[in-house]
Amino acid sequence: MDTPKAYFVIRSDLELNPAKLAVQIGHGTDMIWQHQIIDQASFNAWLDSKQGDRRKIVLEVKSLEKLTSLKEKLVNNGFYCYDIVDSGYNFVEANTHTGIVIFPTAANTNTIKRLRVYK
Repeated sequence: MDTPKAYFVIRSDLELNPAKLAVQIGHGTDMIWQHQIIDQASFNAWLDSKQGDRRKIVLEVKSLEKLTSLKEKLVNNGFYCYDIVDSGYNFVEANTHTGIVIFPTAANTNTIKRLRVYK
């Protein structure tokens, strides 16, 4: 089995600066911790320095529509995904859906493999 990883899929059309991007990953990490009970074994494996070592992969999609479609496809294939929504204190409007976090998993899927690393 592969190493468990958490995936953060962020909208590139928002053109987030590095600081704002870091905050979105922080929001997504909070979602993982809040939902750890959903799959405690995968969560613990992700935390373990010999298994997952809290690996985080940041990927991109080009629009809200693509993000919504991706999330629907992943959920239909058994992945746990949670919305990353910004409060809008700066750079984006309140309640902007900036991305999703895919709960730590060791499963591989072509849906994730086709995504590009966020630049």
